[in-house]
Amino acid sequence: MWRSRLPKLIEAVFVALDTETTGLNPATGKLVEIGAVRFDWTGAVEAEFNELVNPGEPMPPEAKRIHGITDEMVALAPQPEAVLPRLLKFMEGPRVVLVAHNAPFDLAFISMALSRMGQRPPALPVLDTRLMARDLFPALSGYSLEQVAAHFDLELPSHHRALPDADAVRVVFCHMLDYLEEEEFAQLPSRIRVLTFEDVAMAPAQAPPGFEELARALEEGLDLVIRYEGGTKGTGERSITPLALYRQDEYIYLSALCHEDRKEKSFRLDRVVSLRVAG
Repeated sequence: MWRSRLPKLIEAVFVALDTETTGLNPATGKLVEIGAVRFDWTGAVEAEFNELVNPGEPMPPEAKRIHGITDEMVALAPQPEAVLPRLLKFMEGPRVVLVAHNAPFDLAFISMALSRMGQRPPALPVLDTRLMARDLFPALSGYSLEQVAAHFDLELPSHHRALPDADAVRVVFCHMLDYLEEEEFAQLPSRIRVLTFEDVAMAPAQAPPGFEELARALEEGLDLVIRYEGGTKGTGERSITPLALYRQDEYIYLSALCHEDRKEKSFRLDRVVSLRVAG
C-alpha cells in the first residue's frame, strides 16, 4: 500500500500537478487546462507539461473570472481524449510521486475524465502539500496555496493558471522538504495521508432500477421534488434540477442544483426515499 511506503527521497521523481476547470464538481465540471512540472528532490526541473483542454461546453462566467480562460482560448484546443494520454505519459516512471495542493480536487477531475474515456487512473502515490503544511506548521492561520507560500515569503505570479500554480506547488513543496531529514521523508505516511487516485475515484453512473423517473428528468431537463433523508437539513423535501449521476466508492450520487440554497449540491441516491417531477 502507498500509505505504508514511499520511494527514497533522493531517488524519487516528483510531478507537481494543477488543473483549471469549468466548475467545482467533477461530476458536472470539465477540465480546461492541465499543468505539471517534473523535478527531483533538489527542486531541479526536468520537464514541464501545459495544455489547454476543450471542455466541449461554454465556459461559465464564474470560472472565467477565476482563471481567465475564455471560450476563444479553448475553441481550438484538443479534447480530453487527446490530452490525458499525454499527461499519463508525462507521469510515467517507477519512482514517481505526484504532488498537488488540495490534491483530491485535481485527482477527482482527472479520474472522472479518464472514466468518461473508459480508462483507469494510474497507481501513483500522491502527496498533498496542504496536508503536509498542516503537519509541519500547525499554527498557520490558513492553508491555501497562497497562505503557505506567504509563510515562506514567496509570491505566486499568474495565479490560477495551471502551469504557474503547478510550479508554485513545486517551490512550496521543496521549501517544506527543507524541514525534513531524508529518513523523515520515508516516514511521512505515518504522519499524513498519502493519497492515490483510487481514494477519490469518480465515474459516471446510470440511474439504477426504481429511478426511471430520475433518468427521464436527466434526459429531458425536468425539475424534481425529492424527499431526502439525512444531510445538513435532516429529512425533508427538496426542489432540485438534476444535473448528473456519478459513482464514488460504493455509492451513487446525484449532482443537482438545489433551488432553496441556489447552489449545486450532491445527494446520495440511497437516501432519496421518493421523487416526483415538479409541477
